[in-house]
Amino acid sequence: MGADNFRTYPDGSKLEVRVDLQADANKECTSVLEIAAKNWQAVGLNVIINQVTPTAFADQWTAGTLTFRTNWEVGDGPDHLLYPSWVVPNETTVGRLYADLC
Repeated sequence: MGADNFRTYPDGSKLEVRVDLQADANKECTSVLEIAAKNWQAVGLNVIINQVTPTAFADQWTAGTLTFRTNWEVGDGPDHLLYPSWVVPNETTVGRLYADLC
């Protein structure tokens, strides 16, 4: 833990978890994210909510410059572990499709 009570990497550098979402995400999505961020921060994870304009989001997701996304809740049980493209940019063509759907 650093002096700011947030977790650090072994070398002492800050550990930050950035969650990307489209700036026009619905209220349910942002409310759930705010609750999750508070809980994560309570255990020392420095969570940064990165809102991106919808037009830039698709391009950045496809390019792999975004890290972890939310825009709707993954309600498929463990399927998000089997198909991680819903939440991480590991397949650019699929990521483009998902980003365009949001």
